[in-house]
Amino acid sequence: MEHAVRVSCILLTALLFAGCGEEGRIQGYFDRGKAFYEERNLVNARLEFKNVLQIDPKHAQAWFMLGQIYEQQQLWQEALNAYGEAGRLDPGNADARSKKAAILLAAGKIEEAVVEAKAVLAAAPEN
Repeated sequence: MEHAVRVSCILLTALLFAGCGEEGRIQGYFDRGKAFYEERNLVNARLEFKNVLQIDPKHAQAWFMLGQIYEQQQLWQEALNAYGEAGRLDPGNADARSKKAAILLAAGKIEEAVVEAKAVLAAAPEN
């Protein structure tokens, strides 16, 4: 029942944004991607976030969500690229940069990991 309610909400959101132009389409894709992600439907979530990026390749949060999906799927290079793009577009995104640093560290790229870690500390000293 909960799934049916969630799907209904997604469809209603999509209908509301259908007439809102490009921004509405982006938000609709993003919201559906987050709903799929929360349901652990990573394949459909990935498609929705890629739809966002086809319209707006500079959507940092969609890149971050893709990074999370790739990381869960253990697609390390794709996760690294997605987190890197999210961090490049939004340098204050400490989560993206921290996750990128962790992947770099695991890959033995210590100098690159340190650069990211320093950037995180500079942007968010409490992190």
